[in-house]
Amino acid sequence: MTDQSIETVIFESSSTTLNHGVFAHCKKLKSIKLSNKTTTILNNCFDFTYSSKSIELPPSLTTLGRGIFRYSGVENITFVGNPPIETIKDVAFVHATKLRNIILSDYIKEIQANAFQYTNITTFRVPNQTIVISEYAFSQCTSLERFTIPENCSLQSLGFSAFEGCKSLKEFECTQSEYFSVINGVLFDKNKTSLVCYPPASELMFFYIPETVHNISAGAFLECRNLINILIPDYSVQTIGRYAFADCISLTHINIPISVTEIGSNAFANCYSLKCGVDIQNRTRSYLDNLFEVAFLNKEAVEECHRLTCKKQINPSYLKSLIIVGIVDAKYLGLL
Repeated sequence: MTDQSIETVIFESSSTTLNHGVFAHCKKLKSIKLSNKTTTILNNCFDFTYSSKSIELPPSLTTLGRGIFRYSGVENITFVGNPPIETIKDVAFVHATKLRNIILSDYIKEIQANAFQYTNITTFRVPNQTIVISEYAFSQCTSLERFTIPENCSLQSLGFSAFEGCKSLKEFECTQSEYFSVINGVLFDKNKTSLVCYPPASELMFFYIPETVHNISAGAFLECRNLINILIPDYSVQTIGRYAFADCISLTHINIPISVTEIGSNAFANCYSLKCGVDIQNRTRSYLDNLFEVAFLNKEAVEECHRLTCKKQINPSYLKSLIIVGIVDAKYLGLL
């Protein structure tokens, strides 16, 4: 499209395909009305359309290209009548920073990488037939507060760092999923053997990992800045994924039991408050070298705590955490 001054587009009923980049950089384009016969919108069709506000995608639509609304000004998108689209392609809405509301078709099976990165959506409900959400799909969605996996949703897989930078995300919701479960807003797999994702904006400062958990997924606690204390039960967790606790800048205490045999790269990167007294049961040279050189645990973290200088000894919140975690543990075990 060469006429970048265009403000309104109305498609005739015979229009079925919007070609690659056809309205890209039409910075004054405000109104878009698609034909009920439109089946295909190709790559980057509406990217950099800063003035666009809302669009309804017709029920005839079958194919959406990558980056279709990249850097657009669109605020609301509605998939009318559940069009048979199966894929939201990578970077489809990346940097559409005004996008707050989107109602997707239930037929969507895959949401690809970075699809909604840097948008302003506040809530998201996974379409019922979605199976895969790829890496960084919602990265840097700083207004996202709630992520819902509805009843009988087909979702099986969440990609690495899907919620990186979602500093407002307070809880996950999930009921009767075949593949996921939620406890206190925290996302687990169905059997609670894998901790998938802890909401970065959770107000909980102290967290006890259930004894059923054997795996802490990659990026599971990434940027959880309110967490102060994490307790891992003995003989439970076996693997800690890459970036699992990265950027937990308030974390002052964590224990690593003997059962943990594998710790991924950058697992403790930028955990600036882990300065002493991390309880590590396996203190062999090779194990500690991996913690320092691969997982990037601060070397000071394994040193002895000194009563006069250690923050954990003089900080009442740390002592309080031990009591709170004990109560949580008792409730989890049905003792209270």
